Amino acid sequence: MITNQAAINNSDDDLTIGFQFNTPYGLFLLTLPTHSFEYSELPSTAEYIKSLSIYEATLQDIEDWLSLGIHVIPVNNAGHPGSGYIQLRFVDRRTKDVISLYIPEISIQKIPPPDRNINEKYVVHTEHLRTNIKLSSLELSDEDIQHLTVGSILLLTESFLDSWHIEISTTIALIEKVHSGILDKSLQSLSFGQEKRSTGEVIKLNQHNSVHATIDNISLPIACHLGWGEGVAECAINSQIIDSVITITLGKSPVARGNMVKISDGYGIYINSQDH
Repeated sequence: MITNQAAINNSDDDLTIGFQFNTPYGLFLLTLPTHSFEYSELPSTAEYIKSLSIYEATLQDIEDWLSLGIHVIPVNNAGHPGSGYIQLRFVDRRTKDVISLYIPEISIQKIPPPDRNINEKYVVHTEHLRTNIKLSSLELSDEDIQHLTVGSILLLTESFLDSWHIEISTTIALIEKVHSGILDKSLQSLSFGQEKRSTGEVIKLNQHNSVHATIDNISLPIACHLGWGEGVAECAINSQIIDSVITITLGKSPVARGNMVKISDGYGIYINSQDH
């Protein structure tokens, strides 16, 4: 059902028309492209209904995916609603039209992943999140810690194993999410494992000599953190790790920084600066 008056966003080259609808997950915003529309001003109700029918099948696909009946209400601002919302972009595989759905960030983990029908008809892109990757956790002797100086190399022992196990963390809706993961030895992609939850267990590593190698602010699609399947952007990291600065911390304090270097069947960190 459609009520009110439509609104067109003329803020950029890709004109869109916006709608909102209530769901058990909160208020969603939907934007549709207007390149198929025959008007450039706000349409009359009759024109609006006729134009919206172009994307009737898309609305039905979204209803089926979310198992909801959608009551569409046009909104004045068809752009990104701003902070607190996550954008999903659905690219129609046949027409290449782009439909955007904005979902409250606090609810993004509650909605079901895109279903088979969505993935068959659309390529789904999600916003990227700043992601931290803990590459290695080591317990070093006092002497080894003294040698974490410029020009030295810290071997990442996990990288020499058949599977390079890592820890992946980000923040969604002010809540930290931490997953186990495996990093591809080519440094081109990673896969997510189980989400880690606090168990209250005492960390076994000696905190005084615990050294961690971490990359901050790798960019990954939120779909990776949510464990969504095929049809969504893969968890590719390309050259991000190679180009990133790696922070070496002692306990929780940074002591040195460096870059990844290949060593035989694994990797190390060439230290090029120290924190004092």
